[in-house]
Amino acid sequence: MAPEGVQAEQIVWSSFAYILHGERTPISTDSLAVSLTTYGAQQMFAQGQMFRYRYLANSSNDGASDDNINNSFPIVGLSRRALDNSQLDIVTNTDTYNVASAMAFMQGLYPPTPDAFIENHSGRNASTLSNGSVVDFPLDGYQYPNIQTTSMLDPKSFQIQGHVSCPTYMGSQLQADDDEIIQTNRNESLALYSKLSQTVFAGTEPFQPPAANADHAYVLWDYAAYQYAHNATVRAALGADVLDRLGRLASDQQFDYNGNLSASGLRPGDMVRAVAGRTLAGRVSAQLRAQIAGGYLRKLSLTVGPFEPMLAFFALAQLSEGPSQLRFQTIPEPGSAMVFELFSVSNDDDDDSGGSTRQYPDEDDLWVRFLYRYGTNESASLIEYPIFGRGNSQSSMKWPDFRTAMAEVAVTDLYDWCQLCSAATPYCMAVEAKMGGDGSSSFPWPGDAGGSSRNGLSPAVGGVIGALVTLAVVALAGLAAFFLGGLRVRRRRSAHHDAVVRRSSSLGGFKGAEKMASDKDLSVVGSGGRRERVGSWEMGGPATPPNVARGGGEMTFGATVVRELNDDGVSIMEGEPVKPRETV
Repeated sequence: MAPEGVQAEQIVWSSFAYILHGERTPISTDSLAVSLTTYGAQQMFAQGQMFRYRYLANSSNDGASDDNINNSFPIVGLSRRALDNSQLDIVTNTDTYNVASAMAFMQGLYPPTPDAFIENHSGRNASTLSNGSVVDFPLDGYQYPNIQTTSMLDPKSFQIQGHVSCPTYMGSQLQADDDEIIQTNRNESLALYSKLSQTVFAGTEPFQPPAANADHAYVLWDYAAYQYAHNATVRAALGADVLDRLGRLASDQQFDYNGNLSASGLRPGDMVRAVAGRTLAGRVSAQLRAQIAGGYLRKLSLTVGPFEPMLAFFALAQLSEGPSQLRFQTIPEPGSAMVFELFSVSNDDDDDSGGSTRQYPDEDDLWVRFLYRYGTNESASLIEYPIFGRGNSQSSMKWPDFRTAMAEVAVTDLYDWCQLCSAATPYCMAVEAKMGGDGSSSFPWPGDAGGSSRNGLSPAVGGVIGALVTLAVVALAGLAAFFLGGLRVRRRRSAHHDAVVRRSSSLGGFKGAEKMASDKDLSVVGSGGRRERVGSWEMGGPATPPNVARGGGEMTFGATVVRELNDDGVSIMEGEPVKPRETV
């Protein structure tokens, strides 16, 4: 939708998209094994294709449908055929299903294209060998995106998941049990969950009474939805209506957890439950400001993550109060995307290069629109919605107005996030030490090219401080445990495990009780049991550990005999270090 009263060509200069991961296995089972499903990968691939049609395609030769061609808005200067990582900013956390989702999305956005790299970005020189032959990437020109993964030890991670490691947020969630909608749903759904615990949830221990209730609405729905999609028996027993009911209970719970703006944490009005949306708003503003300042970089910013930031932002942007409020109070389907497009209007005709020669407009001539695509089905459209209570008459906003509205809800400063959350992360400790408790200086938000209202450490220095603090804490804890508590690192193995391994593996050594020739750090003594090598300088230990009797090439820990080994036949105490072995 063009700005009100304007009938002209819309020129997109940049786009920021937050995309929910594709379908994954349920989190209620083994959390370490949660992974993206094949269907989830297809969802993300399809979403990537839709983005390709909108921002990269300019003809039906790209495989786009007529509807997608009509909704094509190529980003000015964005490389259409060959992936240019300098134009993209792709971020996710370290969850395997989020990383895999980002990869699948990028396969749809920039699919394998023979000779794409060779013909673009001066790639011919890098692809040509001295004998004159030209080598393309594997898999018919597979394109390799630079996907940044941010762990919880990285301050940047809280731009995309500000609710994680936020004690105030988690404490507010615990208080949500007293909220009216939570109490009502709990009382009205007891019979439903009791019945399902004997059918759909039968045999799943975490879902038996008394745990089968609305207090666990999300994990119960998450499990049921997965089984409904993959298990024909469950699908028949559950039915679409009951699944919808479970989904509504889960959405009510999660929207209250993330979109209840009246709930407070440390200070009245701090909207702590929407912290994930507040930090995301800060990231959106920072990325768009950086694109305006840089022009060429960050043409397309992509973030793949959980649903909490989406629900929180829906509430902050007043989307959950408008005519489509039910849509924005519902947990998004896997692969759903919300998009912020920075554009201007012009009567000039675009050129075949994607408008890379256009002059960047003044900030007062820039507009921003918000779009949302619920799910990835072919029937799902990318629809424009008005935000911040602007009504349907003018859903697009002038850039200065958008920037101001976002600033009212965004958390753009790391120190502010640490204070809001009462977070005790290593980098928060470093920031608060730098601040001295008086708020006189600051640690600017990572990646905020537009700067902060405060002055202080650069993001690079802040990252170093956080890393050093983390390493120091881990090192001190490890040393204390080693010297004071007698900590030793070893593998814990049961007799049953050893027996199973011996039966299933012919490799022996570390995979079983038997020693192989390649196991130079093991010795077989006495009755043939495994013995650990000690006294190795390259393992960082003393020649003779404390409280160990030594003699005759063997050492004794009580009744356990440990034999010294030296690959070079020279005494560890007197001779040269162990030489590397280059044989298998």
